[in-house]
Amino acid sequence: MTRKNAIPPPNNQFKFAMRQFRARMFFITPLGLLGTIAGLWAVVIRFLRNTIGIRFGLKKLIQYDTALSTKFAEKQLSPFLEGDKYNFDGIYLPTPSNRGDMYGLLCVIKDVLGVYLLNNDNYHWKYVDKLDRKLVEGVYCYSKPEIACEISINYGDTVLDIGAWMGDFSAYACKKGATVYAFEPLPSTLVLLEKTVMYNSDSPGKIIIVPLGAGSETKTMDFMEHLHFPAPSGLITDDSTTIDTMKKISCAFVKLDDWVLANGISKIDFIKADIEGFERDMLKGATNILKQHKPKLSICTYHKQDDPEALTNIILEANPEYNIIYRSMKLFAWVPE
Repeated sequence: MTRKNAIPPPNNQFKFAMRQFRARMFFITPLGLLGTIAGLWAVVIRFLRNTIGIRFGLKKLIQYDTALSTKFAEKQLSPFLEGDKYNFDGIYLPTPSNRGDMYGLLCVIKDVLGVYLLNNDNYHWKYVDKLDRKLVEGVYCYSKPEIACEISINYGDTVLDIGAWMGDFSAYACKKGATVYAFEPLPSTLVLLEKTVMYNSDSPGKIIIVPLGAGSETKTMDFMEHLHFPAPSGLITDDSTTIDTMKKISCAFVKLDDWVLANGISKIDFIKADIEGFERDMLKGATNILKQHKPKLSICTYHKQDDPEALTNIILEANPEYNIIYRSMKLFAWVPE
């Protein structure tokens, strides 16, 4: 196993606030002087919201931050808007049905499409490592030839996008010529995902929606859905807190090993997963895939404090051939050829 330049994930609210502070200073479109000043003000308000606002329950500050964030995101995304969809250099995404999703969409675009838009889709590690500090969650691809690491999408790949949301990563992989199975269990989000499939129908690849979650076994489980921004919705656990911005729904989950067999999938080349702390359960249900298909892995590691260690143990127990490296919020794994 290779462990190079391991960077621990943010482990408290202050560190995460600082990460969001830096992320807001990373603009994907020029704002001009007044726009930059407005952006800086939005940065300050978000920092206050994440530090004292949440801690002391300052509702007016939190509401002001939401309104400011939405306006800031709309300004940043406006150059890409074409009617009812966004055009990110040939990658198309729908406009969110809820304006409250706008800042979340902006963060996703920076993470998923930032390198595609700003660095000609070149994920060389020197560029990505610098960029990593400017993003909320970090990129999903990584290239470091010195250690034979090439976490990328190639033409003809079969990709599992676990936690697809509106299909941002699916649309990117489709543009690269991959066949993408987009796993998304939330009915409200599937409406956006269906639009993404339609908008990207002329891309070289193909997106196939799988309206399921991925877990350690096939069953139905209760889910807490965020009403204003469905992307961070998650499973109910014993310590889950129900708030008035969430609702309980039931979602179907499948064990990926069983799903691959049932659907006659002959190869899996890449797995991307961002599923709000359920990544370890997904991997436990994919041990045969890791053994037989040896896909490249791009997995979020920031939802639970022990994610890096726990996910690493599951991967290596399934297939000791994997090499693994870490960035602030991601784990990249591959089997050398």
